[in-house]
Amino acid sequence: MAGFGRMRAAALGLVMAMAIGATARDAQAQGFGIGARMVFVTGADSPLQDSSSSSTKLTGIFARLRASKHVGLEVSYDWRTARDAENTIEVKSTPITVSGLFYLLKGPIAPYVVVGVGWYKTRVDLLGGAAAAPVTDPPAVTTAETTKFGYHTGLGGELFMGKHASIFVDYRYTFVDIQGLSGILGKATSLLTGGLGSLFTTVAGIGGNQATATSTSPGVTHLGSMWTTGMAIYF
Repeated sequence: MAGFGRMRAAALGLVMAMAIGATARDAQAQGFGIGARMVFVTGADSPLQDSSSSSTKLTGIFARLRASKHVGLEVSYDWRTARDAENTIEVKSTPITVSGLFYLLKGPIAPYVVVGVGWYKTRVDLLGGAAAAPVTDPPAVTTAETTKFGYHTGLGGELFMGKHASIFVDYRYTFVDIQGLSGILGKATSLLTGGLGSLFTTVAGIGGNQATATSTSPGVTHLGSMWTTGMAIYF
């Protein structure tokens, strides 16, 4: 009888340990986190790319909400300021992205699919006062701004270090439409009404030569890729 009692106590302890472990995993899988990240942009025609280099680095902050074990939401804000060699032109890039994160597995290492949209704002300022901007009639424009709307998709992974911290890295493929949200909605409508022929035309346009994608070409165009990495603190 004493042996049976010990076995029952051990079984009860095992069940309690499993319940505590499951609760800890659920707490880890759900929560709100904030952190800092770095973005490495590649692609000569990316809306964030510096034409003078093969890659561009941005610094940013982000927030992630783990709504469940398999679904999350991310909002990020990045920035970068650069000047030319003569110190006469300053370019500021401040993209904002909103992404859905779909986790494929649960556990300390969680791969995910990322899908989202972004607003890629660029501001160009002509510096140096009268020396850089001579007086003209009408007056010369010394500041220009542009905002491109686009979307991205990619794959990544998040490594959880306990309940309150994680690091992640992902690769995002970026598409941009210079006509903004209305242009992308129009493209989606044409796909629904045009059938397979319209779909083939769109895919062929996206898969074309990346070097031909410029700010004056209409339609949805692939404009570079982004590697992102960062660390989050969950509450």
